[in-house]
Amino acid sequence: MKILHIGKFYPPFLGGIETVNYDLVEGLHKQNIKTDVLVVNHRKEKFSSDSSKTYLFRAQKNITISSQPISISYLKKIFQCADNYDIVHLHLPNPLATLPFILISKRKFKLVLHWHSDIVKQKVLKFFYKPIQNMVLKKADSIVTTSANYGKESIDLQKFQSKIKNIPIGITPAENKYKSNTLTKIIAGKSNKKIIFALGRLVYYKGFSYLLEAAQQINDEAIIIIGGTGPLRQNLQRFIDTHHLQEKVFLVGRISDEELPDYFTQCDIFCFPSTEKSEAFGVSQIEAMAYGKPVVSTNIKGSGVPWVNQNGISGLVVPPKNPIALATAINLLTNNKKLYADLSIGAKNRYEKLFTKEKMVSSFIELYKNLKNDNK
Repeated sequence: MKILHIGKFYPPFLGGIETVNYDLVEGLHKQNIKTDVLVVNHRKEKFSSDSSKTYLFRAQKNITISSQPISISYLKKIFQCADNYDIVHLHLPNPLATLPFILISKRKFKLVLHWHSDIVKQKVLKFFYKPIQNMVLKKADSIVTTSANYGKESIDLQKFQSKIKNIPIGITPAENKYKSNTLTKIIAGKSNKKIIFALGRLVYYKGFSYLLEAAQQINDEAIIIIGGTGPLRQNLQRFIDTHHLQEKVFLVGRISDEELPDYFTQCDIFCFPSTEKSEAFGVSQIEAMAYGKPVVSTNIKGSGVPWVNQNGISGLVVPPKNPIALATAINLLTNNKKLYADLSIGAKNRYEKLFTKEKMVSSFIELYKNLKNDNK
């Protein structure tokens, strides 16, 4: 069985879809399943294969429009090689990559669309792209969503429910081998404080502004540490300074992969305050669960976020854009030892049941085999 994964970019480019693509491909290789990857090069180099990864092909980017890289060689390569595979696995959203599949009339391969998210922000692009999107959805043999919630609620997928298969994202948590100097300095002399950890790009839909408002209501036995970079950093720091929260809320910037496990290990509660459907799943929630940390997240309508973190099982789920609800949930967990202990166990159990990398890989292998056998 030969598989081709088509993505927008690939590590070392950092992104949620890219990480899932990488983990899945590496997992398939470990199962001795021939898997190649075709992406656009996020750098300026011409089309090339990675010398250290003979299965990885990066096409030269010509221009970028509305976050979409445009690459002529990328399109040519899809046309040239797609029929050499049993399964073509296309990671979406990625409008450019869908174009060849509406033009290929006869094909031997099965087409899997991995629906990571609807196109939410680029509304003008989506208006013109939607007819093409619908044509590709009609041609797909299977559409994979990361949660049942998202598949059922997505307006784009309403006519294609019979094709949907839900396969949650899975991860393997890294070992905590390194101590973060930044974290060590922050918690020095604060051994009696509960640590609330949040992580993500400092952008509007992550909801960190609501967490900062909540900080004013969170009891003084807790400190809040927010990891990540982004355009809202100055605004968030200004709020911290203006409201005299410098000893309670800490923006630590980008956290390296080596140091991240230390943050998850040391924290008591993980907070995921996102506000918009742009947040389709929330991988950092399952990272926290893997370390047995209860999650306080938001009930984003149509998103998989409140499915990932089950209210009363692995954490607490509150309405989005509601600082008082965030503060109340965090205070409840810091004050109620039994509830905290129960949700810690529940978080770990939910991760092990649903969100391991091994389970994700095995679910896709089963899907691939079933699709391939349909040809017989």
